[in-house]
Amino acid sequence: MLRSILAIRPGMRLPDTHKFRLFGIVLMTVIGLGAGGLAIYQSQRVHRLTIAAGSANGESYVLSLALKVVVERHHPNVRLQVQETGGTAENLGLLEQGSAQLAAAQGDAPTGSSARMIAVLYDDKFQLLVHDGSSIRRFADLKGQRIALPQTGGQYKSFLHVAEHFGLTARDFQFIGRNESQSDQA
Repeated sequence: MLRSILAIRPGMRLPDTHKFRLFGIVLMTVIGLGAGGLAIYQSQRVHRLTIAAGSANGESYVLSLALKVVVERHHPNVRLQVQETGGTAENLGLLEQGSAQLAAAQGDAPTGSSARMIAVLYDDKFQLLVHDGSSIRRFADLKGQRIALPQTGGQYKSFLHVAEHFGLTARDFQFIGRNESQSDQA
């Protein structure tokens, strides 16, 4: 009966089934050990990520340091390196280049194709401060004035966006400080 189903010619040998079983068992064992080894490797692997965080005295940098502490405490296989940068524009550039896996950025900053929002760290409000005795009462009164703001990063771009609303350009101001700490001292 078996010969008619398999259509075996007279004189042909049937395959040795125990050899196929042994081969199958060895193959499944190798696959199982490989998958198990890969799972153990993945569970023990340390993932290193860089976060482009802005100026060392800025809010984004301080929050990034706090994020590093919390993430590393709760996820021992993750290591965050907080990288000081010139601000949002540089952060997003590093993200696009692949030099950073995370980037702190202002919410209104234009991003490239690599950026995906994962969290809002804080609401970013635009604040404009003048000396108490200043004659400046409106934004337009800033024309020709010294502005303590470095000409880099997202804060500068946000300032210019507001200035454009009032018909002003970067040439209408005298910006002081090449970085945030110099601007803070002005």
